[in-house]
Amino acid sequence: MTGYIYILTDGINTKIGITVDFDKRMSSYNTHNANIQLVRSYPCDIEEARKVETAIKAIFKENLSSKSKEWFSVAPDTVDRYVSTLLEKPVKNTVLPSGHGVRLTSAADELQQIILRQLESKNIEERRKQYATKETMAEHFANCFSLGIPEHKLPDALIVFKDSESVDKDYCKSPKISRSVKSAVQDNYISFPKDDHIWQFFHLVRLATGHFIAICTARVSMPYLEAIKEKDTIQEIADLANDFGWTCTVHHDWSWHYPEKTGLLLFQSKTPVAIILRRWENSFRKWVIERKELLKFEPFEDKRCLEKAIGDTTFDNTFPLDINSYEELCSKYFEPFLSIEEDDFFLKDAYKFLIGKWKE
Repeated sequence: MTGYIYILTDGINTKIGITVDFDKRMSSYNTHNANIQLVRSYPCDIEEARKVETAIKAIFKENLSSKSKEWFSVAPDTVDRYVSTLLEKPVKNTVLPSGHGVRLTSAADELQQIILRQLESKNIEERRKQYATKETMAEHFANCFSLGIPEHKLPDALIVFKDSESVDKDYCKSPKISRSVKSAVQDNYISFPKDDHIWQFFHLVRLATGHFIAICTARVSMPYLEAIKEKDTIQEIADLANDFGWTCTVHHDWSWHYPEKTGLLLFQSKTPVAIILRRWENSFRKWVIERKELLKFEPFEDKRCLEKAIGDTTFDNTFPLDINSYEELCSKYFEPFLSIEEDDFFLKDAYKFLIGKWKE
């Protein structure tokens, strides 16, 4: 059944709701409160609308306005950004604000001053508030730099698992793949020199069940300025990021871990988020994740190898999303990045079986 998910504001607070009769519902609001304004409406399946409404209310449950269970003290454009992400609206821009930098806003400056007072306060309760303020700053930073959803704002009840940052294989140096890249792929993990006070930002991939995979598309590191003061340190970090297929940009004025004492390095995957999300849509990996518990009982003789192939596909952050055959999986991934030759690969038959089932 077709329905609508809508966002309202009264000028101060924001409400999200769903309906199957949009005109009637809007007329009802206009009758009872002329100050209420429609921010945005999205036509969608009513069941999808219910899931998104539930997720939004869970995300902003700590921002309920007064005793209301319907209105949130959150800016309407912030709620709209989360709704559009949950509905998988396409990301239009491939050139991100980090490319030219964003001037520190007055809101960010005010948050930094609050964090400084909290850090330097002798009052224990005041100091305990600093993390919540830092979370608010992270949300503001994500908005200004178009980064996606900060980890603490993910709808955890609907997340199947999180894909941490990983090598962007499309942008690794070629034809020779460096040792650091191979190690990062094999370890399923990347890190950078002087990494400190890490914050991750995610986009969501919707599964057929209505649940999500959260994929890390940006990360922030806030090392102490003293640790990165050497002339070539940041260049070395940027070079390694380039090796991994990520960009590194410097935004020290935005640092919120300890303003004026820590810097801020922003890392982003070079492949545009819109392309990543499109690749996920019909990928073998997504198909396996959606059916992994069922696939374990498929009629394949070596159950141990079958479960190993299912698990590796599910939890390998660097598993390619654009393969259409086992041969492509070998040529694009196993051989160049994992140094696995097809004839010696003990999971060969299990992967061939799974890819065959997928293509059916």
